[in-house]
Amino acid sequence: MRSRGPGSAHGQAAFDDCAHGVQWASSFEHWKVLMNKPLGLILIVLGLIGLAWGGFTYKTSEKVVDIGPIHATREKTHNVPLPPIAGAIAVIGGVVLLLAGKKG
Repeated sequence: MRSRGPGSAHGQAAFDDCAHGVQWASSFEHWKVLMNKPLGLILIVLGLIGLAWGGFTYKTSEKVVDIGPIHATREKTHNVPLPPIAGAIAVIGGVVLLLAGKKG
């Protein structure tokens, strides 16, 4: 029976897999550090917009009557409020990401 230690073919394959895993983890960590700044800036901008406007509105169309050639629709406006705490949390999260990116 052949040995499956570091000198065997199986052991070498396991070592190669481990080495690739380390390389992948290293590149993933590098990617996370690179993404901290853009994500932090996006969170800060969205948080400030949320704090300034406090929400957004959108319109939908509803069919009221649809009888043969007669069609009637009604436009309805929907308000979606954004709590100030959500904007503040986004700004704080963005600042934390920016500071974490400078340390890394």
